[in-house]
Amino acid sequence: MQRRLDVITRLHADVRKGGEHAKDATHRALQIMMATPQPVRLAEPKVMNEAKKLLQAAVLVAPVETEIVRLRLQRLLTEDSRVKEQLRASAHAPPEAIAVARMQRLTKIKSLVDSRAMEAHDAALHAIQILESTPVDALNPPLVQLCQDFIDGIDPSDKRQKHLQHRVMDHQTRGQAPRREEASVPSSPFIKATMTVDSPTLGDTAILTEIFAAFDSSNVNKAFNFLAQITPATWQRTSVPSRAFLLKTAVSHLTSGPLPSPLSARRFLAFIQTLNHTKGLPTHWLSLPQPCAALAKASIQAQDAGPLLAIYTKHLAHNKRSFFRRAVKETSPPPASPAAKAPFPPSNALLAAVVDTLAALHKQAQLPDLLASFPGLFTRETLAAFLRMLALPESAPHAARLVQVMPLQAFVDFQFQGPLLRTMLKCDLVVDALDALLAMHALGHQANQPARRIPSAVQTDVLVELYKLQEYDRFHTAYDELWGHGYHVGLLEFRALSSVVPAPVLQDMLGRNEYLLCLQEAQLHASRKAHRHDRTTVLPPDALDLRAVPSTMSQSMLLMHLQQAKPTQDVIVYVEPTGVAVVEAGLAAHGISCSRRDAQVVVPACAVQEVHRVLMLEDADKFLFSSTTGAAANKRHAT
Repeated sequence: MQRRLDVITRLHADVRKGGEHAKDATHRALQIMMATPQPVRLAEPKVMNEAKKLLQAAVLVAPVETEIVRLRLQRLLTEDSRVKEQLRASAHAPPEAIAVARMQRLTKIKSLVDSRAMEAHDAALHAIQILESTPVDALNPPLVQLCQDFIDGIDPSDKRQKHLQHRVMDHQTRGQAPRREEASVPSSPFIKATMTVDSPTLGDTAILTEIFAAFDSSNVNKAFNFLAQITPATWQRTSVPSRAFLLKTAVSHLTSGPLPSPLSARRFLAFIQTLNHTKGLPTHWLSLPQPCAALAKASIQAQDAGPLLAIYTKHLAHNKRSFFRRAVKETSPPPASPAAKAPFPPSNALLAAVVDTLAALHKQAQLPDLLASFPGLFTRETLAAFLRMLALPESAPHAARLVQVMPLQAFVDFQFQGPLLRTMLKCDLVVDALDALLAMHALGHQANQPARRIPSAVQTDVLVELYKLQEYDRFHTAYDELWGHGYHVGLLEFRALSSVVPAPVLQDMLGRNEYLLCLQEAQLHASRKAHRHDRTTVLPPDALDLRAVPSTMSQSMLLMHLQQAKPTQDVIVYVEPTGVAVVEAGLAAHGISCSRRDAQVVVPACAVQEVHRVLMLEDADKFLFSSTTGAAANKRHAT
């Protein structure tokens, strides 16, 4: 509200300085006032006073041009004054006095109708306005009956008679709203304790001031108590800015304010459900992320997903009807407005709210059918909600079925392949993750999206988990297929694979040249890492640094280094104290003598000459891996 006041004050100052035309400034101020909800205008009279000052200054400058604006502002002031007097009278006058005053006004209108000075429809409309402005505690049967007589005097063929009759019936049922609320309250002791003894009654649309005051004072339970009493007809009589401001305030307090009580959360859900059923919500309101997040938060607080699921079902039914209307209109001439032909799209934000709610309430069993029946295209927010739900421990029993109903094309389109595969591996769905990986590769090639968009680290994790499951045939087949899709084993992939795959199997997969290149790169990387941590030690030219090398690669690196070392010098191997025994055992297995010196292993020159002699007589592969084939290594690893 302060922002509106600052804008009008700035306009007034510009008019005085001559920088803004009086007519434009007054028209802008009127637009601001009409966009402000009436309860807010009544609570902050400063804005209206500034608008009146601006109008007076404009009339002095251009009286003729601002005449229409002056009349519109005058009507706004008259309406605000009428509502203010009504609230003041309702607050101080006793109900009997209010009823007598209303009867006198209706009697005067009846005399005008009898004398044919007023039309029957105008008299009925005026009578209903008087009836609606009467507080509920001041209503009496003669007052309602007199209004009904006015309606009966209208020609039955007039369509407006039915509308006026509905307004009278709606006002008659306003007094029963608290009793209906009490009848629908669950019999929980905690919920009964949060209820107020005397539920306030909503008399007129101007009572929205009380709702905004409750929200401003952070009394969320009282504000939602008022919301539950708003009937659909009362909501229709409320101005559009007031509706939008009320919904925005309620949603912001739910998403960022203190948590309401479970009863207040149920009242909010019932209020939104009623508006959705009577088409009282703004267009595409259920497609906005913040309102849907508020619905999810209220459902979780109330521990009840029923209202949200009912809203979601109603939304999908509206979507089907809109597409049916579009199919019917395609055979007819085009409409005058292009927007009339556009179908109503299903809301991904609402689906994400349903997924989060059911996940929080541990009702994942209902999600596969909901996801499979969703008629629209999935967006990022829906995929993110699905991954959050799938990562929960409670989703493990339903994980396999949930993955089957999610379309992989959506993950490919939004490049969510990596998060999906990681989540599936956390759920121990290794084989399903491999099938999804290969399927997403195929979808990516069809959509002209290369396979490099799937992180190589995730593909490596799938291969590692497959080998841990001892699915050796599937492991080799998967590597061949991924290699055909552009998968390449680099340094990080080599380190991950070598941690579980034996060296003979890994060399059989990659080939000797590729394996030696990866081994040299890993050795160079380990040497640089060790040098960063220990800059004081100066290594000899033919020394080998295995201090930062994993134990699974140390033996292969040592044998490769001995092949490349000069046969006339001793080879010094730097290792961690805990890795000395591992290196000595690996050398002893190949018949190579060595000696220990603190945290170093020294291979004498004669042993290096023996290695070179063996290389001249035998194949280098057999020397490195003791003539063990990949299949035999797999078999020995399994046993």
